[in-house]
Amino acid sequence: MRTEIGVALKEWSAVTDALRSGRQTLLLRKGGIAERRKGFVVEHQSFLLYPSYAHQQIDFVKPGAVTEFEKQADPGERMTLRFDTYADVVYATPLIEKTQAHGLGAYHIWNERFINQRLAWRPEEPVWLLVLRAFELAVPIEVEALRRYAGCRSWVNLERPVLIKDAQPVLGYSCFEKMKQEVLNSLEASRA
Repeated sequence: MRTEIGVALKEWSAVTDALRSGRQTLLLRKGGIAERRKGFVVEHQSFLLYPSYAHQQIDFVKPGAVTEFEKQADPGERMTLRFDTYADVVYATPLIEKTQAHGLGAYHIWNERFINQRLAWRPEEPVWLLVLRAFELAVPIEVEALRRYAGCRSWVNLERPVLIKDAQPVLGYSCFEKMKQEVLNSLEASRA
């Protein structure tokens, strides 16, 4: 059993909060500017969720997520990063057709405007669907915000691994499996 993780995936702070609270179990990714040549690649099966404020926009979330989004205000330049959640990838696939991304609307906090923007940016690259099982750390960990962590990139290799051994799943097994199956069913229905 894994006891530490040394890599983090950058994601909007509002989305990492939705994953940590169990309101969302998936990510839709295309990658950062630093990944221009290869686009987004699922490089790791387990990773810390790195709350980022870059590109986070309130007009890209559903009305029901606005209040939570507003609580995730950008603190500006930070000296430390706080990690309180990690995730395991339980399913990953590139979305080939636009209908697949639009069919997942019930399972995340983004609105149609965001989905359309993701699909339109680098249209030759697919949007990746990642179904994640999130775990909350027993004690949040703060690490120094090193300069090399900055920039528009998806993956960050941390200076030192973070202990995760007492983390607890944010959703019970049966609840998570039900949500995962609903996502997969929706994906399959949009292919038909």
